[in-house]
Amino acid sequence: MVTIRSGALCSALLWLQTLLCAADSELKLHAVSEEWAAYSNADCTGLYWDVLNAIYMPDGVTVICEIVPWKRALYWVSNKEKDALVGVYGSRKDVMRIPELHFCVDDPVVALFLRGPHQEWRGVRRVRSGEAAWIRGYDFKQWFNSGMEPVELESIEQGLELVTRRRVKYIIDYSVNIQRAMRELELEEQDYKYVTVKSGEKLYVGFADNERGRLFEAILDRNLPQLYQSGELERIYKKWGMKPQWRHLRESWPQSSKALD
Repeated sequence: MVTIRSGALCSALLWLQTLLCAADSELKLHAVSEEWAAYSNADCTGLYWDVLNAIYMPDGVTVICEIVPWKRALYWVSNKEKDALVGVYGSRKDVMRIPELHFCVDDPVVALFLRGPHQEWRGVRRVRSGEAAWIRGYDFKQWFNSGMEPVELESIEQGLELVTRRRVKYIIDYSVNIQRAMRELELEEQDYKYVTVKSGEKLYVGFADNERGRLFEAILDRNLPQLYQSGELERIYKKWGMKPQWRHLRESWPQSSKALD
């Protein structure tokens, strides 16, 4: 397995060198993700983009960032219209290339609901259709009963409004997203309660399943371990105040990197 991946890496990097010499210009990686405060900001700053630039800039690759709704980002990369989707679960390997190494561990997914009589969390298997809401395109449905249909949202703010008006019982999202939206809307935290639905999972850069995707995956396979070993990856995490997430990554990294030893 290691020999095959090493051979693929050498071939891809030779192809990269040929492309750069022929074009006499930088190769561009067109990467997409959804806005996620501190991870993937609307202005293309954040942890995700610092990590990608650190991976690809040494090889003369320019990262072109685009922030769009998640469902659109997933569609673009699945259909090879863009090169990479940043922050995707490994379960998406059926529609794109997922490398062996993850670069991040996400925040826990939580259910937020109003405090009060008859307002309680009964567990994912007891949530009925129309009771829970989450962002359109998110992969949360796999945790619930097969017949459960969620209310699909365009934004967290929309979901908080629905919960506050008792149009839905629960909003399901990452804790960091809900906390940010509540601060921006100046909502009182004591009026709400939330419970963890799913602990943080490994996040990957998913690549289009074509020649460009194989090239960019090979560069990540080579450069990401070097960033980890040099301490640069930890520095980027600390820059964005992600010490807890860095600890999660550090704990899970050795199992993922054994194949590269």
